[in-house]
Amino acid sequence: MPRTDPGSEALVRYLQTGDRNARTSYRELPGKERIVYQDMVNRVYAVMLRHHFGEKPSEEEVDDLIERVAARHPQYGGGVKRVLQSLVGGGRRGGISPRQVLTAQHLVIREIAKLHPDLRKRAGGIVAQAVGKRGSGDERADIAALFKTAAAAADTADDPGGLRLRAEFEERLREYEKRREAEADVCFTGTDSDSMVSVTLELDGSLRELDLLRGVERMGGRSIAASVVRAWVAAEKRRWSAAHEQGAFDSAPEPGSGSSHGDTFRSEAYSESRLCRAAVDRHGRLRGITFMRTELFDDGRHGLADEVRDAIEGAQGALRADL
Repeated sequence: MPRTDPGSEALVRYLQTGDRNARTSYRELPGKERIVYQDMVNRVYAVMLRHHFGEKPSEEEVDDLIERVAARHPQYGGGVKRVLQSLVGGGRRGGISPRQVLTAQHLVIREIAKLHPDLRKRAGGIVAQAVGKRGSGDERADIAALFKTAAAAADTADDPGGLRLRAEFEERLREYEKRREAEADVCFTGTDSDSMVSVTLELDGSLRELDLLRGVERMGGRSIAASVVRAWVAAEKRRWSAAHEQGAFDSAPEPGSGSSHGDTFRSEAYSESRLCRAAVDRHGRLRGITFMRTELFDDGRHGLADEVRDAIEGAQGALRADL
């Protein structure tokens, strides 16, 4: 059986049909696009929960949905229980992996869609809105509808109306992609209080740059590690605020909100020389740097910065690969 195209179309199909291939086809996406997909599913999940439970779900309602999903998918019952019980403070995700969370979210939104036929009918619109507020209104949905109309009209090659619609679609799509490229180029920089470390993040939270500044050679390994984390937090606060305003890549909890307290999941990686190890949480946020030896500056501060970047990029890359 041919696999469904990964991405938003697959998610719509899964909501409507429950096709397992549609649920898992996102795994064929490149690493960074998996983060985009995960962000979209987080948004759809939030919409479906609000529709089913309202603003304040009761423990009885949550337990009922857990039992419904577990009865149909017993092998995933534990993950679904941990994800849903967090809604009423009855449990934490703890060490559950991002892929397990994503699978549980898929199963929950499909079960809710089955309980609410109106949601199945509106699946395309729900997913279209979940891509964020880029452009005006439901621009992606508008483009998709325009494309379908243009494709149908193009069956008659000589139809001037069909050619006009296709040209309009192609122009709208070019404008939309230019906007996406411009957004992708936005970055956010933070430093520690002593201005020893500078960290620059992309809109999706990926590390773009990390620099150790003049004077860092006088610091010990633990102090450097702490400064890297502080600079990251400063950059992440700016990134999250902008992401929240744009409605993209903001489904992680607000920095400092305490929402991630008790979540023990970490993705870790060593630098190529194994000089240092980096740990990021399920959202790709840096949680710690550990240096494996005391002699750090054999290649100077720039060489050490390369080692730290290598470890962080490895941890973030492993996180994406494991989705």
